[in-house]
Amino acid sequence: MVETEQSRPTMPRSRTRLPRLPRWSLPLLLAAAAGLAAWVARTDIELYRCQLALDDMEFHQADRLARSVLARDPDLRPALLLAARAAAGLRDTTRALRLLEHYPDDDSPSAIDARIQAGDLLMNRQHQMSAALQQYQRAVQLDPQHPLANDRLAYLLSVASRRWEAISPRITLCRQNGFTLLHLQMLAVGNESRVEPEIIRRFHQSHPNDPAPLISLAVIARADQDLERAEQLLQQAVAAQPDMAEAQSRLASVLLEAGHDDRFLAWFDQLPDSARKHPGVWAAMGRFAVSRNEPQVAARCFWEAIAREPTHQQANYRLGLVLARLGREDDAQVFLEQARRINVYTTRVQATSDSQRLDDLEQVAQLAEELGLVFEAYGWAQWANRAGRKHSQPQTWATNALGRLTHRITTLKPTRTLASANPTSTVNLADLPGPRWPPPPKPLPVPSQLTRVDIRFEDLAPLAGLHFQYKNGSDPDHAGHSRMYEMTGGGAAVIDLDQDGWPDLLLTQGGVFLERDTQADHVDRLFRNIGNGQFQDVTVQAGLDSRGFGQGATVGDFNSDGFPDLVIANIGQNRLLVNNGDGTFSDVTLSASIPGNRWTTSCLLVDLNNDGLPDFYAANYLSGDDLYTRECRQTDAGDQPNSNTVLSLRTSSTMLAGICSPLNFQAAQDQLFLNLGTGRFRNITREAGIQRPAGNSLGIVAADFSGSGRLSLFLANDSVPNFYFHYQGNDDTNLPRFQERALRCGLAVNQDGRPEACMGVATGDADGDGRLDLFVTNFINQSNTLYRKLPRREFFADLTHRSGLHSNSMNLLSWGTQFLDADLDGRLDLLVTSGHVEKPSDNQVAYKMPTQFLHNTGQGRFVELNADRVGQFFSKPVLGRGMARLDWNRDGLDDVLISHIDVPAVLLTRTTRPNNTPHGHYVAIRLRATGTARDAIGTGLTLTVDDHVLYRQQTAGDGYMASNQRQLIFGTGPVTSVGPLVVNWPSGRVDTFEELPIDCELMLVEGHQPMRVPR
Repeated sequence: MVETEQSRPTMPRSRTRLPRLPRWSLPLLLAAAAGLAAWVARTDIELYRCQLALDDMEFHQADRLARSVLARDPDLRPALLLAARAAAGLRDTTRALRLLEHYPDDDSPSAIDARIQAGDLLMNRQHQMSAALQQYQRAVQLDPQHPLANDRLAYLLSVASRRWEAISPRITLCRQNGFTLLHLQMLAVGNESRVEPEIIRRFHQSHPNDPAPLISLAVIARADQDLERAEQLLQQAVAAQPDMAEAQSRLASVLLEAGHDDRFLAWFDQLPDSARKHPGVWAAMGRFAVSRNEPQVAARCFWEAIAREPTHQQANYRLGLVLARLGREDDAQVFLEQARRINVYTTRVQATSDSQRLDDLEQVAQLAEELGLVFEAYGWAQWANRAGRKHSQPQTWATNALGRLTHRITTLKPTRTLASANPTSTVNLADLPGPRWPPPPKPLPVPSQLTRVDIRFEDLAPLAGLHFQYKNGSDPDHAGHSRMYEMTGGGAAVIDLDQDGWPDLLLTQGGVFLERDTQADHVDRLFRNIGNGQFQDVTVQAGLDSRGFGQGATVGDFNSDGFPDLVIANIGQNRLLVNNGDGTFSDVTLSASIPGNRWTTSCLLVDLNNDGLPDFYAANYLSGDDLYTRECRQTDAGDQPNSNTVLSLRTSSTMLAGICSPLNFQAAQDQLFLNLGTGRFRNITREAGIQRPAGNSLGIVAADFSGSGRLSLFLANDSVPNFYFHYQGNDDTNLPRFQERALRCGLAVNQDGRPEACMGVATGDADGDGRLDLFVTNFINQSNTLYRKLPRREFFADLTHRSGLHSNSMNLLSWGTQFLDADLDGRLDLLVTSGHVEKPSDNQVAYKMPTQFLHNTGQGRFVELNADRVGQFFSKPVLGRGMARLDWNRDGLDDVLISHIDVPAVLLTRTTRPNNTPHGHYVAIRLRATGTARDAIGTGLTLTVDDHVLYRQQTAGDGYMASNQRQLIFGTGPVTSVGPLVVNWPSGRVDTFEELPIDCELMLVEGHQPMRVPR
C-alpha cells in the first residue's frame, strides 16, 4: 500500500510575514527545489518498483529497493510497510516485525494494516499468542469496525479458549455481514467448541513462558480428566498475568471440580478486581456458595454472572434453583425458563450443524430472536438466504426476517444480548449479600485412609451354578449393535420366591427379536437359592413361561398375600406373574388389564396412593414406525469432521452410532396403572399427572425424598431432561396426583443446565447427612452425576465434581449402578457397570469397559480403587447393563448381580481372604409394614452408631432394569453396641428400639419387636 501525499501530515501555516529574499538567492532556491523534486521522484519510483517486485514475489529486489528508500527517510510509512513485506517474504520475520512496530498507531488504514500484518507474523511464524493478540487488539482499537481485524481477533481468542472475549468481535462481523457459519456456531455454543491440541502445543513449545496458551492447554488437560495438570497450568497463567480473567475463571472451576476448598479460598483471597468482570468468575463463586449452603450469596453471584452474560446457561439454571429454594418461585421461573430456552437454542444449533438442513435454520433464527440475540438471528437469516440462493431453495422466512431486522441492527450497540432481554433487568438481586470468605487456614496433614482399605470381590456365578448370558438379538459376527433394541441389554431382579430367607434370582432374556413371544430356547430364567452356595434353575418347575424380548423386572406383593410377585418388562407385552405360594407362578397379565405393546425398560410395583395395594409403573423408552428396523451403523469416515480443522464444534455426545440417536425417534409415554384390589389395574396415566412428552425413560426409583411418608418418582431419561414426579396427594376418588418438578428441584439436568443421556440410578445417603441422594449414570463424555439432597424441602444440587465422581466416569458409558457398604464402615460405596453401544472407529474410545468400584472416603467423596485392590474382575472389559444388589450368601456383605451382553452374567460377591484386614460389623434388616402395603417402600431407618447416625430407606425401582433384595444393611465398623434404631413407617407410625444385636439378620414388623431371621 503506497501512502499518498494527502495522507502525510502537513505543517501549519504561519501568520508572520516572511522577509524578502535577495535576488541572488533565487537560482539557489530553484536548484534546491529541483533537487527535492528529483529526490521525491526517485522515492516514488523506487516505492512503485518495490510494490511491483512484491507482486511478482521478487522479495530480494523489493528488499533492496525498500532499504534504499529507508536509508534516505527511515520514518517514511509506505516504505516501512513495503520493507516489512519484503522481509517477511525473505523469512526475516524479526526484521519485518521491527519495521511494523516502527509504524505509528494513527487512524490511517495503513496503521491498521501494519498491526494485522504484525499479528499474522507473530501468530503464524513465531507462534507468539500473547504478542499476536496485542497486535489485533491494537488494530481493533484503531478501527472497532474493521472486518479483518475483528475476524483475526475472534479467531485467536477462540484458539486461546477466551471465547467470552471473542463475542464482541464476532458480533461486529455479524453486524457487517462479514461473518461465516463458524462465527454463528461459535457464538451459540461458546465453550462447546474445541481447538486441535497440536495447534496449542505449537504455541506453547515455541514460547513456554507465554501465559496465553496455558488456558487452552488446561482445557485439554481437563478434557483428559487430568485436573492436577489443568490446575498447574492455570496457576502458572494467573501468576504471570493475574488480570487474565478467563484463566481466573477456569482455575476456579477446576478447583471446585477437584474439591479443593482450601485452594479455592486462597484463589478468592488473591482475586484481582479486574477479573470480576468475567461471568465465569461469578458463576464459580456461586457454585462454591451452594456447596457451603449459602443460598443468598449463591443467588447474588449467579445474578452477577447473568448480568454480564445473559446466555450463561449454568448461571441461569442454578440461580433458578437457588431462588426456588429461597421461596421466590416467580423469580425462579424467570431464570429457569431462560436456561431452558438457551438449552433449546444451543441444541438446535448443534443439530443443524450436523444435519446441514436449511429447514432447521428457521427455528434456530426464531429461538435466537426470542432470546434477544438479534445479531445472531440476523446472521442465521442471512446465512439461510445465501445458502438458499446457492442451492436454488428460496427461504421466504429468511427474506422476511432480514426485512424486519436489517434496519434494527444498525441502531443497536454491538452486544450479544439486548439489554431488555437480560433477565436481571426484571429481577434485581443487587441487595443480596456478596461473597465474603476468609482466607483458608493452614492445612493439617491428613493420613490416608485408603491404606487401610482391603476390599475383595469375586465372580462366583460359575461355582454357584448360575449360568446365564443375555442374547440381544444382534449378529454375533458383528462387533457392535446395529439396531436400537440391541443396545439396552437385560436386567435382574432379586426375589425370595418361597420365603425361606434365601434370595433367589430372575434374569430377563432377549433372544431372537423377530421370534419374541414364541421362542423356546431364549427365555427369562429363574434361579432358586438352595442355601448351600448353589443356585438351581427352576424356570420350568416354577411355570415361568416368559418368552418376550426381556428388558427389566421388578418385585412386589401385588395381591398382598405375603408372597412376592413379578413384573417383567419387555419390548412388547409386559408380563405380570403372580406367586402361587408353592414355588410356582401364574401369568395374569391379561386378566389384570395391563395391556400394551410398548418398549418398557424399567418398572416398579409400589403403593402410590397409600391404599395398601401396590400400583404398577412402566417406564417406556422410544416409539416409531421404524424403531425396530432402522440400521444404526456408524457414519463413514468421510462424514467425520476434518482432522485439520483448527476450530470445530462438538457434535452431540449422545451417540456415536450415526443416525440412531434417541433424539431421532419419538419418545414412548410412560404408563401408570392403579391397583383396584380386585386383581385388575386401571390406567390412570393422564389423571395422575404422568402424561409428559419426550421422556425416553430408562431408569426409575420410587422413594420418600421429603420425609413426608409419601413416595415420589425419579425417571432417568435418555438425552432429554429427567422427570421428578412429586406426590401432591390424592384426589376425591383416591387417585394419586403428581406434579413434574425435576427442573425446579435440580434433577432435570446437570449443573450446567444441560440434559444428559441418563441410564441407571442408585439411591442412598452418599454423604451421611441423613438424606437420600441420587447417583445417575450417563453416556460417554458426559460423566455420571451425583445429585445431593439439600436441607429442607425437595431440592438437589449437582455436586459431582466435589464428590470425585466426574473425571473417573468421563471415558465410560455407564448403565447399572448401586450403593452398597462394601467394608461395613457405615459409608455407602458405589459399583458401576459400563459398556459402549457401538464399536467406535476411534481406537482411543473403548467398546468393552471395566466395572468400577468407588470407595466412599467420607462426607460423600469417592475414590476409584483399581483391580489390584478390589478383585481381578474389575480389570475385565465387558458390556455391562443391568445390576441388582443382594446378599446372596447371607454373610452381611452386599453383593451384586450384573447382566452383560457379551459374556455370562456375574454374581460379584464380596469375599475375604486370609490375612485380610477384617471388615466391620453389621445389622441386616428386613421390613414388613402392617399399616400400609406390606413391602414397606418409603420406610426410613436411622441407627445411632457411637457418635454417628446412619440413615437407610427401603426404596423401589432400584435404577436400571433392576429390583434389589428388600434388605437394608447398616455397617457399624468396629462398634459392637449400637442403638437406638428409629423406624419411620409410611403409615406415620414411629418405632424406636434402644439397642440392637449385631452381625445378624432382623425382621421388623410394624409395631412389633425385632425378630432374628433363622438360617
